[in-house]
Amino acid sequence: MAERNYRRDDKIRQTGRYAYIDGSTVRKLQTRPVPEKRETERRQEQPRRRKRTSAKTRRNRARALQMHLRDVIFLGIAGMIVVVSCINYLQKQALNTSYRNQVATQEAKLADLKERNDAAYESALKSVDLETIRNIAINKLGMVYAGEEQVKTYDDKSSDYVRQYSDVPTE
Repeated sequence: MAERNYRRDDKIRQTGRYAYIDGSTVRKLQTRPVPEKRETERRQEQPRRRKRTSAKTRRNRARALQMHLRDVIFLGIAGMIVVVSCINYLQKQALNTSYRNQVATQEAKLADLKERNDAAYESALKSVDLETIRNIAINKLGMVYAGEEQVKTYDDKSSDYVRQYSDVPTE
């Protein structure tokens, strides 16, 4: 097969007996002829005769294939440990699922109670008429609005509101 020099950016991939060339032009597929098998290779492919093994070797092989009592006991204990572990895992999984269902139920109850509480709060706010309260306070109880001389201002930069725990100094 004659070798060809391709441009440097072409890539050659070999799969099996064929070489594929990636590039910008299509080239003809080049294959190598398969060489014929030689006479020595043909002789080696013929089935070989098995050698006879001795009786002692056969007995040793048969003994090696048998399981001993300690192997059976070990495998039995290991199997029981695996089964107990699987049962324990399944019980924990079932308990976890039960807890998840309980949490979901409690969350649904909480959402329902919050909704009912918000509805009751809104109805309480709607039932209060501020104008009626003002009329009762002024007319029946004799309350009046505070005058300018009664209002004292106090600046506190640390918070948004002021709680009065003692009398405010006059100056």
